[in-house]
Amino acid sequence: MRTESGAPFPTGARFPQLKACESLSEGVRLHLAIPTGLVWFEGHFPSRPVLPGVAQIAWVVYYARRQFRFSHDPSRIERVKFLETVPLDRPLLLELQPEGNRVNWQLFADDTLLSRGRLYF
Repeated sequence: MRTESGAPFPTGARFPQLKACESLSEGVRLHLAIPTGLVWFEGHFPSRPVLPGVAQIAWVVYYARRQFRFSHDPSRIERVKFLETVPLDRPLLLELQPEGNRVNWQLFADDTLLSRGRLYF
């Protein structure tokens, strides 16, 4: 796996690979691929890897800061729902919709909504 710049992912990488970015009328849709060596899977769980919810929130913060130029971390998180386990073998879509100092997100695999919520920056 490689980063956006084409460099190999470092051991213990924390973020998925950004494959493409689409502009939406009210935000962006990011096409993501999960590399196998993400630090979030270490010991979580060896027989069936599960991506923790905190990792999904970290991804949203990371990509929202990059896409919308927020210079600080969020001060509040609202309406967070983790609806399905994130599949590791399928591409993901992360939709981010900014509204002033907040960002609504939805994470999908195919047509399945995996998680959603709102961050205040």
